[in-house]
Amino acid sequence: MNGYNCSQAVFIAYYDLIKMDKATAEKVVLGLGGGVGGSGEICGTISSMSLFGGFAVNSTEPDYKSLVYAKVKHNVDEFSKTFGGVQCRYLKSASEARMENTPAAEREKKYYNNRVCIEYVVESARRVGKMLLGK
Repeated sequence: MNGYNCSQAVFIAYYDLIKMDKATAEKVVLGLGGGVGGSGEICGTISSMSLFGGFAVNSTEPDYKSLVYAKVKHNVDEFSKTFGGVQCRYLKSASEARMENTPAAEREKKYYNNRVCIEYVVESARRVGKMLLGK
């Protein structure tokens, strides 16, 4: 709600935990919004969530890469089960479809919150927190 795109909103919630400055954090994930550069492909919240995978596992673990992949895959799969997919264009259309049966006056007030995919940002940010806390 502060002008960030979806990927920035997730990443900026935790940038300080990986010892990155905020200006760099804002820039590094900017191109992931709108489903990677506005292409409508994989949701920007998923992309940002996935970037934290490497920080959620101790890099001295013998099978570090496999452990990171497993954590990220688990979170992507769970997100997909919750929302029915991970593609931005699908998720946006699902949000819009939920608004179709809402009366016009109420829809106008709620549209902005749904349009910026707030529920996807919240879910992905929650999952990042759980990954980083080892839960």
